[in-house]
Amino acid sequence: MKFIFSGTMLRFVDYSHEVEISEPNFELALKGLLAKAPALEGVLLDSNKNLRRTHQMFLNGESMEARYYSDAQARNALAVQPTDSVYFLTAIAGG
Repeated sequence: MKFIFSGTMLRFVDYSHEVEISEPNFELALKGLLAKAPALEGVLLDSNKNLRRTHQMFLNGESMEARYYSDAQARNALAVQPTDSVYFLTAIAGG
């Protein structure tokens, strides 16, 4: 599957817009992503190893349910295909 990044997150993946990880479920793919780009861990995960809600995730263009942010078992149960894509969008505050 592909993880797709833009904006401020690019610096944590060596400015690669897409990072491909080959795993059977979302949890393993996420772990593979963090192994490939360790600088992402502090950005994507909070102190409890849950995904931060400041980064919205879209699987194949559909917003991912809230449970995938805080439930590793739900992420483990979510099968992914090589053709799937997860887009990360980061909320940016300012004025």
